[in-house]
Amino acid sequence: MANQEEKKTVKTINPATNRIEKEFPYTTDEQLQSIFETADKAFQSWKNTSFEERGKLLSQVSGLMRHRIDALARLCSVEMGKLFKEAKGEIEVCIAILDYYARNGKEILKDKPIDIPQGKAFISYSPLGVVFSIQPWNFPFYQVIRSAAPSIMAGNTYVLKHAGNVPQCALAIEQLFRDAGAEQGIFTNIFVPGAKASQLIANECIKGVTFTGSEEAGTSVASQAGKYARKSVLELGGSDPCLILDEYDIDDIVEMVAMGRLSNSGQICTSPKRIIVLESIVDEFIEKAKAIYEKVKVGDPLADDSQLAPLMGVGARDKVLEQVEDTVKAGATLVCGGKPLEGEGHICSPPSSPELNPVCVPTRKRSSVLCWRYMRCRMWKMRSAWPTIPAMDWGLR
Repeated sequence: MANQEEKKTVKTINPATNRIEKEFPYTTDEQLQSIFETADKAFQSWKNTSFEERGKLLSQVSGLMRHRIDALARLCSVEMGKLFKEAKGEIEVCIAILDYYARNGKEILKDKPIDIPQGKAFISYSPLGVVFSIQPWNFPFYQVIRSAAPSIMAGNTYVLKHAGNVPQCALAIEQLFRDAGAEQGIFTNIFVPGAKASQLIANECIKGVTFTGSEEAGTSVASQAGKYARKSVLELGGSDPCLILDEYDIDDIVEMVAMGRLSNSGQICTSPKRIIVLESIVDEFIEKAKAIYEKVKVGDPLADDSQLAPLMGVGARDKVLEQVEDTVKAGATLVCGGKPLEGEGHICSPPSSPELNPVCVPTRKRSSVLCWRYMRCRMWKMRSAWPTIPAMDWGLR
């Protein structure tokens, strides 16, 4: 019975303490239908508003975010474990995005004439309708604002299904639009299970879908969007390689790459996960990276001196530890870290750094958060490295 009740709610589980902070019920089917119909009704009037009025709304939201930046950043830290200083940086990026579209939306969306041999032609941008947005937890404000701002500026309305572990962030964004004076239905949050999200694309009120997440979930979204002829924008996967040559100062490169890997506790698709290093400098590179990580301060994301915060959940931490173990079993050498730290939170010691031979890749799955994988590489004009990179399913995404 407890498991059944648990499935009917979304929860804030603080990654630093593993404690439930708040809990919210799922949106019912009746409420969902009402929300989509309200968003569609709001679209009928919002699409006819001027660019100036739409830009004013975005500016109001931006101003409120600026005023509430500490409270919003704290929500990031409490819900998904982001360092407070990084969370404030994320809110600042959101403010810049809102300001950009408020200032430039009219110019971007105005009719554009086309030169043709005969007659007259122009490109005209028309609002679509209700945009259904499915977004991940790793940047709980940025991932939403970067799609909501242009969508709403273009005259669309927006329904958000956020990740289940950041419900307070989702509600905070909705409240920002309400407090900025947005008509009911312009921006609305819903709570539904992830498996149900793609099914909602069948709702006749939805005219567009935007999604950021895994390839598996994205395949489901794309399938439904195609089936019901919904326009869609998908950002799927991502696991960046980092190719280290000997043309630059190695101290600067190690510092940049090592600390870059710690950003957001490594939970970023563009974070450097596969480090491909020239054999002539790989030993020096690893020793310098190890020296950096041994001094990293791991701790409370709200503490000013913390450099590495918890992972988003116990499942993420255990996955990292499992992948480190599998990598070592496959023949890698664990240079440092890769152990759970004491306490209630979902914290690992700083990025473990297994050294791999190019023929000793232990898994074709995407590299885990927090874990570096080094590969020695003998190169002639860089050519020998490139066959190694696309040979992995992680790809150049």
